[in-house]
Amino acid sequence: MFAKIYEQIFSSSIMEEDVHTRYVWFCLLVLADKEGMIDMTIPAIARRINLDESLVGGAIFQFLQPDATSRTPENDGRRLEPIRDSFGWRVINYAHYDSLRSEEDRRGYMRKYMREKRLKDKESPVLADVNTPLAVLANTATATATIIYRALFEELWTKYPNKDGKKEALRHFLASVITDKDMLDIRQALSNYLDCKKAKAGYVKDGKTWFNNWRDWIDFKDPVAPQRLQRLCESCRVELHPYGISATTYKTATGEEICGKCENERLRKLEEDDYEE
Repeated sequence: MFAKIYEQIFSSSIMEEDVHTRYVWFCLLVLADKEGMIDMTIPAIARRINLDESLVGGAIFQFLQPDATSRTPENDGRRLEPIRDSFGWRVINYAHYDSLRSEEDRRGYMRKYMREKRLKDKESPVLADVNTPLAVLANTATATATIIYRALFEELWTKYPNKDGKKEALRHFLASVITDKDMLDIRQALSNYLDCKKAKAGYVKDGKTWFNNWRDWIDFKDPVAPQRLQRLCESCRVELHPYGISATTYKTATGEEICGKCENERLRKLEEDDYEE
C-alpha cells in the first residue's frame, strides 16, 4: 500500500516526537490497508521496517495514549486503537486522511465515524476501560505486551540514578505494572521520588529496592518541618527551649515563665529577705 502525506502533518504534534517514533508512524501509514488496519505483530512490523522491537513497541504505546495537542480531539487525540485481544491496530482517522477533499467531506466522515464508534463502545466497553490490562495488546505468546513493558522500563531505568539490581528491578516492574493506570502511576511515582529532599541530597535507594516499593511514592509529598516556636524568659528575655518547657524552665507564682538563671536569682532574693526578717 501507499499513503498520502499532507503538508499539515509536518505542523502536527507527531513532529514533536523523537525520530524513531516519527519513523514508525510513517511506516505504519504505509503498512496499513485501505481501511487503516495494521494486522501485524510488533515483531513482524520490526522486521518489515528494520527497527528494534523495543523501539517499535515504545512508539505504538505512545500512539495509544491521549495527546492533548492533537489537531483531532476525538479519542483524546489517540492515533491508534487495538482491533483484537491479541495484536493488530487501526489507524484512527486513516480513511479520512486518505480521502480528504473538503471541510464538508471531513464533517460527514466524522459524523459517520462517531456513530460507528459509539456503537462499537457499547458492544466492546473493555476497550475504553483505563484498567484494561496491557496484555490485551499482546499476541498469543504475550511477546507484544512484553516488548511494550520493556520499552517503558528502559525509559524509567534510564532516569533512575542508582542502577543497582536491574534484573530484580525488571522482575518487580513486570509483576506490579499491569494496567495503563499502573504505567501512569509509576511515572508519577518516579517523578515524586526524584524530587524528594533525600533523593536530591544524594540518598537514593538501589534500583531493585525502589521498583519493589514504587507505589509508596505515587502520592508522596515531603513532610513540612514543624514551625519553630520562640519563647523568651519573661525576666531576662533570654530564649527558652524552642519546642516546649525544658528542664531549666520555671514558672513563678504569678505564672511567668523564667529561665534557670532567673529562678536561682529569685530564690536567692527570697533567702535574703527571710534572713533579714
